[in-house]
Parts: sequence; C-alpha cells; structure tokens
Amino acid sequence: PDTITRPGSTIPSRPTTPARPFPWLLVGGGAALSVLLVVGLVIWLVRMPGKGAAGTPEIRITSPLNLTAPRGETQNIRLSVERIDYTGPVQVRSLTTSPGVRLEMSDLAESSQEITGRLVVEENARPGPRELTLELSYAGQTRAVTLTIEIPAVLRLRAGTKRTNQAGLTLVWAPPGTFFMGSPDNEEDRNIDEGPRHPVRLSKGFWVAATEITVGQFKQFCAEENYQTDPEKRGEAVTWRAASPNQSDDHPVRYISWNDAVAYCAWLSKREGKPYDLPTEAEWEYVCRAGSDTPYSFGQVEGLNGHGWHAGNSEAKVQPVGRKQANAWGLHDMHGNLWEWCKDGPRAYDASTQTDPVGAGNSRALRSGSFLADPTGCRSARRLFSVPTERFSDAGFRVILRSDELFP
Repeated sequence: PDTITRPGSTIPSRPTTPARPFPWLLVGGGAALSVLLVVGLVIWLVRMPGKGAAGTPEIRITSPLNLTAPRGETQNIRLSVERIDYTGPVQVRSLTTSPGVRLEMSDLAESSQEITGRLVVEENARPGPRELTLELSYAGQTRAVTLTIEIPAVLRLRAGTKRTNQAGLTLVWAPPGTFFMGSPDNEEDRNIDEGPRHPVRLSKGFWVAATEITVGQFKQFCAEENYQTDPEKRGEAVTWRAASPNQSDDHPVRYISWNDAVAYCAWLSKREGKPYDLPTEAEWEYVCRAGSDTPYSFGQVEGLNGHGWHAGNSEAKVQPVGRKQANAWGLHDMHGNLWEWCKDGPRAYDASTQTDPVGAGNSRALRSGSFLADPTGCRSARRLFSVPTERFSDAGFRVILRSDELFP
C-alpha cells in the first residue's frame, strides 16, 4: 500500500476512488439536450412547405392600386406580389359590390408572383371613383387590399357595337388597340410581303361598315351627284350598272376603281357631315382579324365555307352581302366575295412596332380575296395592289367613319 513518510513515523494513506460528476451536471446536460431538440423542432416547423426563412408570413402587392376603367369595357388585371416568409397558396376574394362594376380575381397559386383576374365595367356604371376591396387569406391570416377605380364620364364602347347612320349603313365600332399585322413565317402559302409579322398600334377608334357597299347604296350616290365611274368615262362595255345578269341592289358594287370609292366617301361625308374614308391596310387587317391571330379570323381554312365566298363555293358568281357568318366583331365578307380597296399604298414591313402606319406609292392596296380567289387568297394577311384607275370584276370597297362619337 502507498504510504506517506514523515520524519519518525510511517502512516498508511487512504485508498483512492474514481472521480464522480456532481448531480447538477447531470441535470444541466439533460436540459441542454432538451433545448436543442426544441430549437430543432421550431426550425423544422418554420421551414415547412409554404414558408421561407423564420419570420412572419406576408404578401405585399407591388403593382399600382389605382386603375382607370372606362365604361363598357373589360380589363385584364395583373397584380404583382412580393412574398415574405411564405411561398404557399393565397385565397383571393372580392369583398366589395358596386352597381355596374365587377371584380373577378383568381387565387394565387403556390410560389406564383402574380394575382390575375378581370375588371368588368358595364355601360350603365356611374362615373367617378370607386374603392374595391380584395381579401387575401394565407397562413392562417387575412389581409385587406383596396383598389381605387376611376370610371371616366366618357363612355367607351365595346368592339362590335352597332349603330345605323342616316344613309342606312350599319356601322360597327372598332376600338383603339394593338394587334400583330402580317403572317408568321410558318403560315401555309404566305407571301413574302406578308412579313415580318409585327405589332401595330391604332391610337384611335373608328366605325366600319358591316358589309361591302352595295349596288343600291352606290346607285343613290351616282344619281344624286350625276357621277360617272372611271370605266364609264373610258366607255368600257361592262360597268357597275350591269356587272352581271343576276345583279340586285343587295349585291356588292364592283367594277369600281379606287378613285370611284374615294368619290363615294366624299359624297357620304358631305351628306352626313362626318368624315368617311377608306380604311388603311392596317385598319382593314385590324377589323378583319377582330382579335384573332390565326390565318383567318375564325381559325383555320376548314371554316372558310361558313364565313366567305371563294372559288371553291361561289360557282364563279358574286353573292349578295351578309349571307355568310360574321367575324367576332360583326363584320361580314371579310374573307372573299370581293377584294376591297384600301386608302393607302404598299408599305414594306419590318419587325418594329408601328403606330397608325400608312403606306405610300402610286398604287393602292386591296384586301379580302374574292369569289374568284382560292382559299389562300382570302387569308387575313393576304395583300394585293393596283393603280387607282383600275377596276376589277371582283373588287369593291367598304367605308369607315373616322369618329369616336357615341352615335355616328
């Protein structure tokens, strides 16, 4: 055994035993482990699907909340959002009801950064400011967002609204807008002058005749003005007066030059006291497409027989106006029956955005195709040009009214 030696004596030492931890150390270690478990659980809960880093979930609207909504129009609404500590879905509900105004919004999908919907303002809605409230529900909480809508006193008409002028012409409203003019590279049977397809903005609305000008309507003009057409002045054997044996006042007038069409517009403008004109190529294609971007306003060639007269269904005869289905804006015979003179000449397309474009040159455009054209010639983007004095057995015209008045 170990001993401690001192002078004069020898005393045995106490046996040594292993060191033991104090009890408080055992208790403290268990508590620390518990704390770590709790912290880990909290972190896991915070990072569950639907949440981001730790914090209070929040959805913020970053788009302007002030909108102008003309009467008689439907607007698509897109509200950008900022997500804070939350990536899950959001329920969106409109809380406000207002006479003549309807806000329809879709829920915000998980991880989406945009709330979409539409704002419908009826023609009878009261002008002035309105406050519309949206309720956003997410992560067990709700939040209200207020949109301020200004409804101008001026009535904005819907595309396709119809009115009848003093001369008895049915006119259809074409609102200002932007569309893609021309045909895409992959459109079947396209011509090179139809591209490149490009955006065109028309800054002003206008009224357009629902049909081509008829024999009866042109007859009234010639009688009042004692007018002779270019073919009549040249002494040609066939003129608009006896273009075909079965011709009636409801047939579209043909054997008409560009000059003759312009003369009719000048007469109608003087008679009505309003500015009637031929459409530019851009205006013509805009109303022909009526919001579509397919080869024809109704889609593909398979639907052509129901919408237009062409070489495959006309039996080589011009047909009375308005017998086929109208396009989405209520315009008849935009694909076939007669080629239609336009106001301007050729314009070389480019890919940049154009605003109110007008072609130049000595020739003038014709659009639509005709009862003698094959189906590809009746496409929305098809172009044809000729000199202003020329006339054709399958060409006529329709007029537009350059006015944004409510009643033409």
